[in-house]
Amino acid sequence: MNIILIPCCKRKVVGGDRNYRTSRLAEFLGTTNLSHLMKARLSLGKQLKLQPGPDLGFQEEGNVAYLPAYQRYSGVIYQGGNIFNLYKQFGGRVIILSALYGLLDASDTIRNYDLSMTDTLPSGMRVGNHF
Repeated sequence: MNIILIPCCKRKVVGGDRNYRTSRLAEFLGTTNLSHLMKARLSLGKQLKLQPGPDLGFQEEGNVAYLPAYQRYSGVIYQGGNIFNLYKQFGGRVIILSALYGLLDASDTIRNYDLSMTDTLPSGMRVGNHF
């Protein structure tokens, strides 16, 4: 399987809708590894006091708007690299490394968030060390 791995970016498109779609990462990571990832997301979401939602492993839902990751991110790689069209045409997987989510499939629906790998969590740990 061909894989493209790209970083998330700080610039994001606002908006979206409340339709969350389950991640395709289980096909890539397996259910055990996806479960570990979701536990890390839940822990981070709680530390940051984010609105609950299934994207972060919460059982309850908050008022969160979602967009597919390849549409949410709007930085240079996503605009200049034409990730939207690449994602549709690429025969493998486009995986994104996100400060909030860890690994993402480019089609995963995500919220708008403001976090980077160099930010420090309330626990004193750097975000990049959380995952």
